[in-house]
Amino acid sequence: MSSVMDRANAACRAPREEYGVEQSPSESNAAVRMPGATAFADGALDAHALRFVPRRVMAGSDIVSEGGDSPACLVIKQGWAAPYKLLRDGRRQLLDLLMEQDGIRVCRDDQGRAFHSIVALTDSYVLEGTAEDLARFGAIQHNGQPCAEPVFAEQQRRMMDRMAILGHGRAAERLASCLLDLWRRQEARGNVDESGSCPIPIRQSDLGDAVGLTAVHVCRTLTVFRRLGLLEFANGRLKMLRPEKVAFIAGCESERPPYDV
Repeated sequence: MSSVMDRANAACRAPREEYGVEQSPSESNAAVRMPGATAFADGALDAHALRFVPRRVMAGSDIVSEGGDSPACLVIKQGWAAPYKLLRDGRRQLLDLLMEQDGIRVCRDDQGRAFHSIVALTDSYVLEGTAEDLARFGAIQHNGQPCAEPVFAEQQRRMMDRMAILGHGRAAERLASCLLDLWRRQEARGNVDESGSCPIPIRQSDLGDAVGLTAVHVCRTLTVFRRLGLLEFANGRLKMLRPEKVAFIAGCESERPPYDV
């Protein structure tokens, strides 16, 4: 971890020109669109989701249980959720972090039984549906033509990025990558305020389960980030102070291409 922290210190000392000019939240929102990012804001989802089955789930409860009957897809209308797998020793690995406006295709066998579970990380309101329903959801961001590919592509991108960083990243790199992704997704939805702060209503233990670290290790790494003036994560909010430096630690570009499809 020390070498990664050396990179962090170097990033903080490096001139800003090496990373380009930061965009303000308003400038970034104009350039970046997430699949489904406007679905709730304009009410379009409600019109397209007439066949979805609404369901309220308490925090900590499974929305989908591994091995049980499962809907083909879910859309998170309110709250946060995560697909996960349980390890033999009882630990869990979160496969993704889902926030409001995210859709997910559940991985199932030909009998409709889920290969993984999905837990509500907060009190949540979800919509359960078929593959055709998810295609209608995708149509909101695909010129009105039913197409689930934007939703599938975004889901797959996140999982592939997470797999790569879990396989080769150190603790600071894993956590920086995860937090930066969550912040960018909230920024694309217009949920980042002028100070660079946005709601991330999950626990440090949830972050640990997402990046393969203990809650203690997450806490220690967050403390280092805060002392370096990179970010602050407390009371369900994430404040990015120097996102380009966090991107440097995560080993990715300071500015990703737009999520537009």
